[in-house]
Amino acid sequence: MNSILILSGPTHEYLDSVRYITNGSSGILGKEIADEAILRDYNVDFITGPIQKINYPKSSKRLNIHKVTSANDMYKLTKKLYIHADIIIFVAAVSDYTPSEKSRDKIKSSIDDLTIKFNSTIDIAKNIGKNKKDNQYTIGFSLQTTDDINIAKVKLSEKNLDAIILNHPSNIGSDDGSFKFIFKKNIINEYNNISKKECAFLIINNLIKNIINK
Repeated sequence: MNSILILSGPTHEYLDSVRYITNGSSGILGKEIADEAILRDYNVDFITGPIQKINYPKSSKRLNIHKVTSANDMYKLTKKLYIHADIIIFVAAVSDYTPSEKSRDKIKSSIDDLTIKFNSTIDIAKNIGKNKKDNQYTIGFSLQTTDDINIAKVKLSEKNLDAIILNHPSNIGSDDGSFKFIFKKNIINEYNNISKKECAFLIINNLIKNIINK
């Protein structure tokens, strides 16, 4: 076990040549997970959507950074890289929807009533989960406003994850937050008001303790 693939940051889904829809993901937690994994001597492939440079992992010979823009870009690259990974961590806040058509030119601001049709994007974790090997381990995230553990458990099963981490929109862009770690063995660990650096440490620790060494 020495290779981790981490998906991090938001995606940008372009409406036209300048406008896009996205979310507030900063990529901080993905960065902290990558830094912690490198400290544990893992080789890390880090796929990131558009984020500030300050939220990139620390430079290391064990780190490869791959930059993408859209959900489809992230999916295509993940499909290429995941077969070489022992562990895949889906911490990216991938857009659930993308415009069905992208305008080649900037949409004119003089249009008073603009209607845009959206299509759902590919569920990356679910698609990778269908094809992962017995010796591969996956961790996903469930962002919810209701803090409903049952919804997270459904996702855990449907996406064939080994663990899922339940968190709240208030964590987005923040340096800290509250998290619930949910494992297949129905183990639930709850951590309130911890830094994302500490959360990353706990993710790697729990990965080893409750998943790999089960």
